[in-house]
Amino acid sequence: MSVLTKSFKIETGDQETSQSQNFFYPLLLVITLVAAVLRLYALDLYPQRFNQDEMVMGYDAWSIWLTGRDQHGQFLPIHFQTFNDYVPPVGNYITAPFVGILGLNEFTTRLPYALFGIATVWLVGLLGRRWFGVIAGLVAAGLMATDPWHLNYSRIAFPASLVPFFTVLSLYCFTQALTLIRSVAESEQSPKRSVYGWLIAAGVSFALLTSAYPPLKMEAPMLFGACILAALPVFWKRKRLGLVLIAAYALVVSPVAINQLQNWSTTQTRYSNISVFLAKNWPTELLFQYASHYNPRFLFFDGFKEGVGIRPDGVGELFWLEGLLWLLAFAGFIIFSRELNRKVGFHLPLVLVIWFLTFPIAASLTVGQPPYEIRAYNFLPLPQLLSGFGVVVAGRVLAKYQWGKLKAFWIAASVAVALFVVFQVIFLSYFFGPSLLQTSTAPKDLPYNVGMSRVVVAVQQQATACDTIYLQPDNQAYIYYLFLSKYPPEKFQHAKIISEVNRTGWLIMDSFDNVQIGVPGEDKSNYTPPASCTPDKQRLFFLDHTIPVGPEWQEIASVKNKDGEYVWRAVVKAS
Repeated sequence: MSVLTKSFKIETGDQETSQSQNFFYPLLLVITLVAAVLRLYALDLYPQRFNQDEMVMGYDAWSIWLTGRDQHGQFLPIHFQTFNDYVPPVGNYITAPFVGILGLNEFTTRLPYALFGIATVWLVGLLGRRWFGVIAGLVAAGLMATDPWHLNYSRIAFPASLVPFFTVLSLYCFTQALTLIRSVAESEQSPKRSVYGWLIAAGVSFALLTSAYPPLKMEAPMLFGACILAALPVFWKRKRLGLVLIAAYALVVSPVAINQLQNWSTTQTRYSNISVFLAKNWPTELLFQYASHYNPRFLFFDGFKEGVGIRPDGVGELFWLEGLLWLLAFAGFIIFSRELNRKVGFHLPLVLVIWFLTFPIAASLTVGQPPYEIRAYNFLPLPQLLSGFGVVVAGRVLAKYQWGKLKAFWIAASVAVALFVVFQVIFLSYFFGPSLLQTSTAPKDLPYNVGMSRVVVAVQQQATACDTIYLQPDNQAYIYYLFLSKYPPEKFQHAKIISEVNRTGWLIMDSFDNVQIGVPGEDKSNYTPPASCTPDKQRLFFLDHTIPVGPEWQEIASVKNKDGEYVWRAVVKAS
């Protein structure tokens, strides 16, 4: 009985026993290794859809590494123009050394996000232990390691993929600082250098979180403000410490904030086309959007809109039983509030409740029903941390009874574990399913990138400056060619580019140099070969995805599906 009681204890830093330390770190290491396997295995292949947003992330980062400029020729930009959505810079600069040193491809582009995802699992374990105890930390890390939402985004190169890492890093550094402040206050000592170090690290981390993804320009300051509010009595007594935290945050976030204000019309281009305020009944739309983020059907069974990952029917963003554990956690905030506050040195339940209530605000200011998955990603890792605390609350409440009266608890725990195993088998077997090229999926239903690399390379090896290359259109098709052909960034920056902005504000590339986005015969070429290119030297290449071509075209490379249907073909004919 005493072992069970100690296992579920909310231990303070100075109360943690050597016994708990002995099993916590080995188990956390095992969980992190599992997370690493799930995030690094066949990283270039799963998810099989490597879309235009990942392509532009890798190519812009590669361009920055090689030339100091993005694809549009902007020197060390603070907001990357990409397709006119002007994204904050953190992801690009983190990706740059990976693709610059290791080479540009799908694996190296996704690698930093996978590594940050692995680190997030480790930090969630540490933060959960620091807030709620050993069991909570292990449960939170275990859920994070296998969570469909986090696993999906840890394996794709999106700016939003970094959000959980900087969130948990910010909160961990803040907690460490406040815990140290509490200890020096009790001993009536002056703050140590380590206190200032943790506060500066927290401020910098919150600033990087703010600069990671557009919705976080609103959400990160709210979370930062919640932490300051929760620790206001501490900072009121020790104003210098509060000023250090705020100064570190302001110093690092100021370049993005100033650039945002100076270029408001351009940096808000994307939002101006998806703002909820464009709707006639925007108050109703906004409230519905906000409430939809808490819909159990979306969270646990269907997922949100526009999910980028692979999930089977019946599997949502989170594990089925997490919502029940959240209810226990919120009850625990009432029961154990003083104990939690005493442990960390600030009002922890206040931070978590504000986080829980505010995470959908930025996403709710955009159109789309149900909510978009990526815009609500700042919810993580709060669900896992609440679930870990929910387990602790259940254990604390039941541990006071005799061992024989805990049969119901162990039965419930066994059922929960069994459901967790079933959940993972269903999800992971589907996520790491067979290659789409080994299935009978029709070419028109395949992601644009599947099988494309082989034909791009084949055309690149044969085409000359006298030839015109046509690429069958799709969403931002040009970036696929740049990425897969490793088109020299400096050459593209000085290329003759024909582009337009569509009615929703997206930048559409029609052609660059001798590459034309279109179909021969339907779309007129914008390319004029050099004068030295006589007619007999001019050819047309066509990278054909789903449009059949006539017998006058000669095939030079192709990719087929299981049924022998052409997925991609590279063909050529005389001009």
